[in-house]
Amino acid sequence: MLVHEAIALHTSAGIAHLREPEIALTHFGAGFDVFGLAREEVASETKDAIVAE
Repeated sequence: MLVHEAIALHTSAGIAHLREPEIALTHFGAGFDVFGLAREEVASETKDAIVAE
């Protein structure tokens, strides 16, 4: 059920970040991946390592 809710709410701004940590993380991860949200909060070295993987 938690996985289903995380997927269902991953684009639900205003809701997902208030739910369980797994749902919030899915929401923020999708936002970062697709739209680059909060990209300035992640170190360049970390972004480079993620892209390299």
